[in-house]
Amino acid sequence: MPYKRRTINKIELNEGKSSFIRRTSHEFRTPLSTILSSAELIEHYGQQWSEDKRLTHLHRIQDTVKHLDNLLEDLLILEKAEAGSIHNSPQPINLDKFFTQTVEEVQLGDHNNHRIDFTLYGQCSPAVMDESLLRQVVTNLLVNAVKFSPQDTAVHLTLRYEDNRAIITIEIMV
Repeated sequence: MPYKRRTINKIELNEGKSSFIRRTSHEFRTPLSTILSSAELIEHYGQQWSEDKRLTHLHRIQDTVKHLDNLLEDLLILEKAEAGSIHNSPQPINLDKFFTQTVEEVQLGDHNNHRIDFTLYGQCSPAVMDESLLRQVVTNLLVNAVKFSPQDTAVHLTLRYEDNRAIITIEIMV
């Protein structure tokens, strides 16, 4: 079936932007409420709480700030993509090392609530790509896999080399 090009009129574009702004606004309000609530609880009851309870709320604030930072980064990438200003700077990259480090970073951010396994199949050869763009994509995929799976489940990241291609698979094992 041949590809059909579809044009989007200004009304559809404005409706899409309005919908995006509503969703984004909601995505920011919930974390900000979490931060405010935890900070107020620490302010009013922190002296009476055990160290563990205070740390729980402080970690909640830290995790939520990291989540907001990720949302902002996503918005910046969307804005750059819309403006056509994403710059691809391909460089040689060791994918085995890259994925190992990325898994460790996401696992630390998750406080080890999920197990993230990384498996490599095939001969690992240097790839040429933009590491920062790849990091953004893979980190988002892993964070979403962890975020939307029950605690104590495993997330499997597989890197398979086939015919000069790198195939990435992320699975949630429940």
